[in-house]
Amino acid sequence: MNPWLTVPASEYEGHMITAGQLPALSAIFRDVYLQWKPRRLAVLGCATGNGFEHVVSSVTEHVIGVDINAAYLGVARMRFAASGFKLTPIHGDILQTELEPESLDLVHAALVLEYADPELVVPKIAKWLSPHGVCCVVLQREGPQPKVTPTGFQSVRALAGIMRLHQPETIRALASSAGLISLRSWEVPLPNEKSFSVNVYGRK
Repeated sequence: MNPWLTVPASEYEGHMITAGQLPALSAIFRDVYLQWKPRRLAVLGCATGNGFEHVVSSVTEHVIGVDINAAYLGVARMRFAASGFKLTPIHGDILQTELEPESLDLVHAALVLEYADPELVVPKIAKWLSPHGVCCVVLQREGPQPKVTPTGFQSVRALAGIMRLHQPETIRALASSAGLISLRSWEVPLPNEKSFSVNVYGRK
């Protein structure tokens, strides 16, 4: 069984808050969302909908949230039922997910490529982008601390066995091969000597 299916939503959120990652991810999403103001967007590995609170219905008409854990999607659906934008939860593996080609103005993939083969995911994302669409990839950087920060939430520890860290240069090369160029990149420091690498890509 995929370890993500054994992590309760409450423990996932508790872990991410304790590790200082949930607020950082929300801020990254807000930054990218406000810069590109997508009409249609997809969030891969959306979990319980972190960042959806920044979506403005007058700007965005449709949000697609993809996640392998149905319980996470249920939480997101309840939290944002009165949001004003259309929310379409898709339960499934990203590698098996098919979205309409050239239909999305923003695809957000935060801490997703650590668990799904980027050689397969990046070309899929490129195919889904509208002519002026962008994708944002957030990667966890390697550091002296364990890949999964010890926080006391036992179920999360199992993720260490399937987590694979990637260098931004590797993803950048895959993006280029898929017809994308780097538009913006920056680093976000985290507690415990960790950091996120944020990279935004658009069509060539």
